[in-house]
Amino acid sequence: MKKSKNLTAKKSKNTALLINISVFFIYLTASVVLFGFPALLAPKTRFIGASADSTLFIWLLEWWPYALSHHLNPFMTAYMWEPQGIKSLLWINAIPGLSLLFSPVTLVFGPIVSNNVIAVISPAVSSFFAYLLIKYLTKSPLAAAFGGYFYGFSPYAFTNVDMNLYFICLIPLLIYLFFLGLDNKINKLFYIAATSICIALEFLISAEIFTTMTFFGFLSLITGLFIFKTGRRRLAGFIPYVSVSYLISFILISPFLYNMISTIRYAPKYPLSAMLYSVNLINVVIPAPIIFIGGGLFAGTGFKLMQDISYMGIFIILLLIFYMKDNLKTQAGKFLIIMFSVVFIFSLGPYLHIINVNAGLPLPWFIFYGMPLIQKAVPIRFMLYAYLFISIIVGYFVSQSSKSGKKIKIMSYSVVFLSILSIIPTQYFFESDTHTPKFFLNGVYKKYLKRGSNVLIIPFSNDGYSLAYQAETGYYFKLAGGYYDFIQGSYTRNPVFNILIGDRGVKKAGNCDKYALKYFLASHSVHYIIIIRGKMSNMANYNMYHPYESFKNLVGVLNLKPKMINGVALYNVHKRLLENKGKIYKDYVKYCKTKTLRTK
Repeated sequence: MKKSKNLTAKKSKNTALLINISVFFIYLTASVVLFGFPALLAPKTRFIGASADSTLFIWLLEWWPYALSHHLNPFMTAYMWEPQGIKSLLWINAIPGLSLLFSPVTLVFGPIVSNNVIAVISPAVSSFFAYLLIKYLTKSPLAAAFGGYFYGFSPYAFTNVDMNLYFICLIPLLIYLFFLGLDNKINKLFYIAATSICIALEFLISAEIFTTMTFFGFLSLITGLFIFKTGRRRLAGFIPYVSVSYLISFILISPFLYNMISTIRYAPKYPLSAMLYSVNLINVVIPAPIIFIGGGLFAGTGFKLMQDISYMGIFIILLLIFYMKDNLKTQAGKFLIIMFSVVFIFSLGPYLHIINVNAGLPLPWFIFYGMPLIQKAVPIRFMLYAYLFISIIVGYFVSQSSKSGKKIKIMSYSVVFLSILSIIPTQYFFESDTHTPKFFLNGVYKKYLKRGSNVLIIPFSNDGYSLAYQAETGYYFKLAGGYYDFIQGSYTRNPVFNILIGDRGVKKAGNCDKYALKYFLASHSVHYIIIIRGKMSNMANYNMYHPYESFKNLVGVLNLKPKMINGVALYNVHKRLLENKGKIYKDYVKYCKTKTLRTK
C-alpha cells in the first residue's frame, strides 16, 4: 500500500514536471515567433532593440567579462570617450548581473548574439516564473499558463528595448519564494539564501527596478497585514526573514553601492522626468503603433501614442471588472484589486495627464515626488507591477471560470482570448541591423589598426553602431566617441561635435570646420578615422542614408587619402598633422571665435 502511494506520488511529480516544461516551451516558442526570427537569420549583425541604449547594452555585455579577465577596473572605462573616459559605468545602467550571467554565451558567440538570446528568453522566463507563482496560488496549471502570459508578454515587457527594464523574471520568482517560505514549503535558510541572491541580482540588473520592487513590496506587505486577518500573525512573523534577506543582499552588492556613492558626482544631471513619463489616460485604451490589432488606426491623427507601456485595452479592463464584481468581498480579491489600483494610480504620476496635456490635478504620487531615491523612479514603468497583478487576476479568473456553468465558461474564456489578442505586438517592431562592415569581421581590422589605438568612427556616438563594432572586436581599439547622454567636457565644447552628432555632415567645409576638426583630433589623440560606406539606417531617426557621402567633405579638409577597405573609408591620421597642438588651438580659436559652443 505504501509502495503504491509512493508510485502515485512519483507519477504525479513527473506529470507536474512535464506540464511545467511544456508550458515553458510554449512561452519560448511564442517569444521566438514574436521577436526572434530576423535576429536568428542574421545573428552577427541583426539585434533585437531599436535605440542607442541597445548598442550600449551590447557593449556592456562584452565589457564585464573582458574587464575582469584582463584585470581592469570594471566600474570605469577609458575605452570610450578617450582620453577622459567614463568614471563610473554604474550610473549608465551597467547591467553587471546580466553581463556575467550570460558571459558564457558572450564569450563563445559574441555580444550581439548574447543580446538576442536575452531578448528572446526574457519573456519566456518571466512568464514561466509568473506561471509557477499563479499555479501555486490557484492550484490550476491551465489558469497559471494563461495568467503567466500576461506578465512576460505584456506591453510593458515588449515595448521596453532596454534589457535592464525588460528582464523582469526575478520579481515573480521572489514572490513565489516568499509564499513557499511563508507556508513552510522550503527551509527558512534556503529561503534567505535564494532570496538574498535574487535581490542582489536584481540590483545588478536594474537599480531602478530594485528600488521600485522594494517600494511596492513593502506596500504589499503593509496592505496584506490589514486585509488578511486570518494570516496576519504568520505574515508579521515572516517579515524578519525578508529583512535578513535584504541585509545579506546589501552585503553582497556593497562594492557596487560604494562605487555609486563615491562617484555620485558623475550621476546623470537630467534623469527622466516623472512629469513627462507618466501614464496618459488616453493611452490605456487606444492602441499605439506597436500593437498589432488597431495599432495603426490613430496614426496621423495628432495623438502621440508612444506610451505603449501603459496600454491595456478594453478587454483587459472588462476582465478586471468581471473579476472585481465577483471577488471584491474575498480577502485575496480585495488585496489584488487594491494593489492593482494603487499601482495604476501611482503610474499616472504626480499630475493627471489626458491626451498629453497636464490637467493640473495633483495625484497621490505627488507625495513621493520629492522623496530621496524613489523620486527618480519613472511612474510609467510602474505598469510592470500593474501587469503582474493583472496576470495573477487572470489566473484566478480562469480558475474560477473553469468551475462555472457552460455559458459563463465560454464568455470568460472568450474575454481572456480577446485580451491576449489585443496585446499581441506588431511583429519585429524592434529589430535593427548594425550594418557591420566586413572590415570589423573575421579579424580584418587587425591588418590596418594598431591594438589600443584611438579611433573616430562615423556615424558618431549614438547615431551609429560604433559601440557594437568595438565590442565585437573585443575592445581591440578605443573610441573617440561612445554613449552621448552622459558625456561632458572637451567633446561637447568643440563645434565639430555639433556636426558629428545627429549626422548633420557638411556640404562644403570652411576654415572653422577645418581647424575645429584638427583640434578635435589633437585634443583626443585620434589615430584613425573610419567612415562607414554604403547605405545604412540612421540610429536617431531610422532614415536610410550614406555616411561617407555626408562626411567626406568634412574629413577631406585634412588632405588625407582614404583607403577603401571592406565597406569603410579608413583615414590614417599622421602624427605630423597634429604635432603643433598650440598652433592648432590658436587657429581653432581664431576661426571659430568661441570654444564653448555646445550641442543642441
